[in-house]
Amino acid sequence: LEEICETVMTLELPKDCEIIDIGAGTGRAGRFLKKEGFTKIDAIDASQRYIESLDATEAYRNKHHLYLGMGKYPFEEHKDHYDLVVCAGVWLPGHIPWEGMAEVVACMKPGALWVTAMRTCMYTVGTPQRYRECIDALLAEGKIELMQTRTFMRGDPCATNPLW
Repeated sequence: LEEICETVMTLELPKDCEIIDIGAGTGRAGRFLKKEGFTKIDAIDASQRYIESLDATEAYRNKHHLYLGMGKYPFEEHKDHYDLVVCAGVWLPGHIPWEGMAEVVACMKPGALWVTAMRTCMYTVGTPQRYRECIDALLAEGKIELMQTRTFMRGDPCATNPLW
């Protein structure tokens, strides 16, 4: 999460840009972004308990309890809406399936930025989660553009994260 937040700060985005925190969890990203002056932050998480706990952060404008990848997102008002998508710790078995990636892209304005991290073992062709194949398809279709990748260590080698 720290790498994602640090990357966001290098982007020099306007403080009133529209942001969605996918897999907001306990709200650490939202708290960081609010502290840095961002004012329009929304959240999605699959856990109702986490969504309810986000009120205490006072960082989020809107909060939605939703499991991505089921064809229910984006809501009409979220289509082509966000300038920035952040997500941390969501590209794992039992979390957001590969189908959720297209839903994330559909909520982004043209030219929007998506800052996320994924463990190297998930960013590999041939895994059951199919994340890499989905990313490659989105790239080939011109729906996303890979602007940067970085590798950073977080625990064991499987936890090495490419960041884009």
